[in-house]
Amino acid sequence: MYDHALKPDFSVEDIAVQRVESIPPDLLKKMKASRPNELYEKAHGYPVSVPRKWNNVDDQIIDWSFQVKRPLRFYVHIPWCLTKCTFCYYESKAGQPTDSEVQDYLNLLKKELEIYCGKLGYERLNAETLYIGGGTPSILSPKQIKSLFDIIHSFIDFQEGAFLITEVSPGSLTPDKIQAFVDGGINRISVGVQSFQDHLLKICRRDHDANKAIKAYDMLWAANIPEINFDLMLGLPEQTLSDFVDSVQKAIKLTPSSLTFLDLIVAKGSEMYKKGNYNPSWKKSIIMRAIYHEILRRDKKYERSRPHYYILPDQARARTTRTPYLDSRPGPGFEIGIGVTACSHLGDVVYRNGKDHMYKTYLSAGKLPVHSGLVLSKEDRTAMTAIRTIVDKKLIPCMPDVFLQYQKQIEFLSTNGLIDNNYNLTDDGCLFYEEILYMLYPPLSKVKLRSIG
Repeated sequence: MYDHALKPDFSVEDIAVQRVESIPPDLLKKMKASRPNELYEKAHGYPVSVPRKWNNVDDQIIDWSFQVKRPLRFYVHIPWCLTKCTFCYYESKAGQPTDSEVQDYLNLLKKELEIYCGKLGYERLNAETLYIGGGTPSILSPKQIKSLFDIIHSFIDFQEGAFLITEVSPGSLTPDKIQAFVDGGINRISVGVQSFQDHLLKICRRDHDANKAIKAYDMLWAANIPEINFDLMLGLPEQTLSDFVDSVQKAIKLTPSSLTFLDLIVAKGSEMYKKGNYNPSWKKSIIMRAIYHEILRRDKKYERSRPHYYILPDQARARTTRTPYLDSRPGPGFEIGIGVTACSHLGDVVYRNGKDHMYKTYLSAGKLPVHSGLVLSKEDRTAMTAIRTIVDKKLIPCMPDVFLQYQKQIEFLSTNGLIDNNYNLTDDGCLFYEEILYMLYPPLSKVKLRSIG
């Protein structure tokens, strides 16, 4: 591939374009072909990204006799946003919720935690991680945030050094809300910046502009938040390479603890999907990945922890943005999702809560609102191990099942210099991390999904 060190005077865009253009055409073609001719419904790791593989189930799918031998991990879903982004496919409602709506929802979260305590046989649950997402958790008022944490802490004991994370949007963040999160124990805040170009934020119907994003960072910095993450998106409608360069450079000038780069996926449930008038250019997205590789290589302050995740080594933990819906540790899962459409991973079962009416009806009847799920097969578990080992650098296990199931893929990746001798992605492999992830999905020929053309 192109040696970006040979042309130090070239612009970042030039370096990125030439790097991608220098890839052997046959390899580039194969990498593009590795992306499925199907559009997965969720932009998360397997099998959450393939919900149509799931069946309609209830909580009887879960073997409640399994022993909780490790700390739990919790995800809490807040289903409101000031505005609904055009690319958003999550369960959320646009507009500020009323006090009664929020209180009714918090009462349901409390009921759900009560049921889990009963099912697992504990008066209080022990946890090492809490992730609050949405929606937009920062849409809640300081008083509502306090009420949320009063409920959480009445059922959950967090281990020393536990990681408590919340997402926020610059358009709804205030110093009082930050203090309420800190009082609840939050020690990492992930800011949905997405871009520093106002015209792109407007197209995507974000609730903020670039100036509000900078002010949000200033507020978090003033509040001494231990870890601040920026999410930046690539592949947005009308986003040029220069736009993306500018956003990355402005982000690293502010110097958050970590940076997460997210490829836009036009997924089912989003306005973009329903209108069907936009699909990101694959090659342009690869060039944008090469752009942030080059900028961060030059900057030298950040280290790459995962293919799309960079950290300041003295400020951020290395493994903090793993999807909160799946337990990323080897063995049975101990991840519990609370709230509408939240996903859980307990034992060898992955399942999702239902939406509003079902969620409320089931909890009012004293039942968990489990709507769909599946029992992980050996093939599923091997796929998850391969993804965590090769793409996430999470495990270095004894891998006979992985070698057996993925011998051809591993040989291809090794031959083309995309993985090293330890089966981790090389620098070139990180350029195609999402395509390699799809290579490691089990065959999905029986799962009919919408074609992306």
